[in-house]
Amino acid sequence: MQEILLTEEQIEKLPVDARKEYRKYYLMLHEKKTKSEINNDFLKFVKSVWPDFVEGSHHKKISDQFNRLARGDINRLIINMPPRHTKSEFASFLLPAWMIGKNPKHLLTPQSNSHPFNNILIRRQTKMFEIKSR
Repeated sequence: MQEILLTEEQIEKLPVDARKEYRKYYLMLHEKKTKSEINNDFLKFVKSVWPDFVEGSHHKKISDQFNRLARGDINRLIINMPPRHTKSEFASFLLPAWMIGKNPKHLLTPQSNSHPFNNILIRRQTKMFEIKSR
């Protein structure tokens, strides 16, 4: 299906009811594209659920690897990054949420060497799914 976009000048020349209809379908198309982008790109997902997120070059690199993991290009991934570089936030919280959102049949279990941290991750993921499903 080819996308036909009109200029503002062309839209203004349309009858009022056609203008409203065009804008309605334009918004629906934009929303569908956005959902598709979020579903296919980890970093876009992060930006959609974390509006104050500030992207760094290391985020792009890890996101590219997560995208490869989700596509099945790779099946193992080790993340070596210094502390405070969002590796736990990404790998233990946002990645499982994104993967389950892409395919609810995925069975993912947060793992950590700290039992209390594991419980925190599970609670945060549950809360995120409750908010997104509303």
